[in-house]
Amino acid sequence: MMITIYLYPCYGPPNSKIIKSQDKSTWTAKEVADSVLADKSALRVTSTQRQAESQVLDAHTGEIDGQPYWYYEYLVRKAPTKTLQIVQADESTNYRHYVASTTERDGYLYSINASTLNKQWNIVGPILQKTVASFHLLPPTENYVPPFKDLWRFW
Repeated sequence: MMITIYLYPCYGPPNSKIIKSQDKSTWTAKEVADSVLADKSALRVTSTQRQAESQVLDAHTGEIDGQPYWYYEYLVRKAPTKTLQIVQADESTNYRHYVASTTERDGYLYSINASTLNKQWNIVGPILQKTVASFHLLPPTENYVPPFKDLWRFW
């Protein structure tokens, strides 16, 4: 069984083509998911293929300590479209099923996501959802360095 969990301590600023407002209280979970996924493609594909590469299944907003968190579940195609047409394999093996949570601090998005093969989702999905739901940023301390001050620490 293959499970992958990624913590992106600093993903970067929101995609301005998708999230146009600076007021994060107006952002929808779908916009945040689309913003993160638009810049995160791992496949070498054209921009049109990249848009079709992932599919958001569910998106909702929550709040922890007055801070908005955006939760979303999505599928990602494991191979470019042409390869999928040639392989003609079972649909459940062509996708990874992800669950993610993203929040914002100082103009940067922080995310955690967890995934497994789509065919394993019914078994491990609830565990991954619980893991991602536990993600939250701690209040900044005097040692906190925002990404825009020392960007080299984060990339």
